Amino acid sequence: TLAPTPAPTPAPLAAPRQVIIKVSDQDLYMTAAGGSVFTSTMKLQGDRASALNTPSSQFVLEDIGGGKFIVKVSDNDDLYWHAWGALYNWPIKLHNNGRTYASSTVYSQFEFEDIGSGKVIIKMAGPDMDLYAHFSPSDYDEIRLREGRDIALASSSAQFVVEEVGYQIYRMD
Repeated sequence: TLAPTPAPTPAPLAAPRQVIIKVSDQDLYMTAAGGSVFTSTMKLQGDRASALNTPSSQFVLEDIGGGKFIVKVSDNDDLYWHAWGALYNWPIKLHNNGRTYASSTVYSQFEFEDIGSGKVIIKMAGPDMDLYAHFSPSDYDEIRLREGRDIALASSSAQFVVEEVGYQIYRMD
């Protein structure tokens, strides 16, 4: 008699990067203001130690292919970054429709373009969209989307440093 065929080995677990994100020219880190709850707005506040000790200041970058990422707050599997509101000056907030929604809508997909010297600019990944994340002190320290790659490249408030602080185990089913 033949031995039963062994079950196939499951695909390895993907390990999305867990990161903290700071504006390039200041000791201010991105956080979900008010904690990891639906509609929390991304803002800059606190220093590195605060970011490392605050789950709503840690994010998981999930690569969905084509240079695009969806970004989840580290302590809630359903809350992802989402461009919220009108076309220009959109704030980035947390949306609670989960991974399937985030990976299927351009308003929740972002590109992290390496511009050298350890810095990135963060672009909303939709086709023909020229919207980049900017730190806006005049808008209550919120992270908002503004037009123009050239502007993002020239403005330290649109340049960020992404520091990897670990991995989260997440099955990409």
